[in-house]
Parts: sequence; structure tokens; C-alpha cells
Amino acid sequence: MDFMIMQWITQVFQSPVMTAVMRFITGWGNLGALWICFAFYFYFIKKDRRTAAFLLLAVILTWSLNDLVIKQLVDRPRPFMTHAELPALITMPTSSSFPSGHTATSFAAMMILFAYGGSYRWMGLGSAVLIAFSRIYLHVHYPSDVLAGCLVGICIGALLVRLMKQRGGKLASATGEKC
Repeated sequence: MDFMIMQWITQVFQSPVMTAVMRFITGWGNLGALWICFAFYFYFIKKDRRTAAFLLLAVILTWSLNDLVIKQLVDRPRPFMTHAELPALITMPTSSSFPSGHTATSFAAMMILFAYGGSYRWMGLGSAVLIAFSRIYLHVHYPSDVLAGCLVGICIGALLVRLMKQRGGKLASATGEKC
């Protein structure tokens, strides 16, 4: 099923322009770059050190669990390694495929932004979905890797949102209202 979905995405969406766009989008997820930028924004511009700290914590915890534990235990080869007809469209990653770290980190950070509210929830969700799709499009993850990454990220993000609420009351939304 994974392979069939990847073939369909390749047939329907692949073009030089789309590949350039997907490479750019997947770059947002490299080392949690987009989410770290959001943390800096909250820290320096919004002066919301708490949200900034939880965004960074989401990136660190998700990377630690996903890449240092789950990927090592599962050790699934990437699609381009097992299907010559699906060559990697970016520099070939060397880590295991399952679950997608870019996706897990993105969905964990998205949960923090979603809890914050306002337009941040939609920026976070849209970015996380685009990053997840880019990983399949670029042939570096199977759809099931991305789905598992979503689940890992949502679980970690939900735990962090709960911790945020326990540690400091309700989250302030982008409009200054309480969520």
C-alpha cells in the first residue's frame, strides 16, 4: 500500500517546479529549523518565554524519542533503498525511515502552536502537513513512516500542552485571550 501511494503521488504531482518547492519545504524541518524560528519569534518578539521554551522542548523531546529510540529499534530502510524506481530527490538521509523525524517534530510543535491559538494554529498545522507531504514526495519516507511520525508528534505535543496548562494556567492566545 505504501509503495502504491508513493507511485501515485509521483505520477500525479512530480514536476521540476514541485520538486524545488518540496525541497524548500522539507528544509524547514531540517533540525527543527522552522519550529526553532517560531521559538525565537515567541521569545524575542512576543516576549512569551514560556511558549518559546515549550516549542524548543517539543523539538528536543521528539527528536530524542523518535531518532534515538524508535528509529534505532525499528531500523526500516528508506524507500529509495528498496525501490530503485523511487530515487531520493534530495541528499540521501543516512538514518532509518520509521518514523519520520521531520513529521514527528513538526506535529509536536504544531500542537503547541495549536494550543496557543489564533492564526498560529493554522500556520503550525499547514506547515506540519506540508513538511510531512514533502517527505513522501521526495521519496525519503513511506506514507506509514509519516503517519507514525504524526502520531508520535501529536502524542508528545499533547503531553507538553497538558504540562503547559498544569504549570502555568491557560495559554494566552495570539489575541491575548485565554484559551
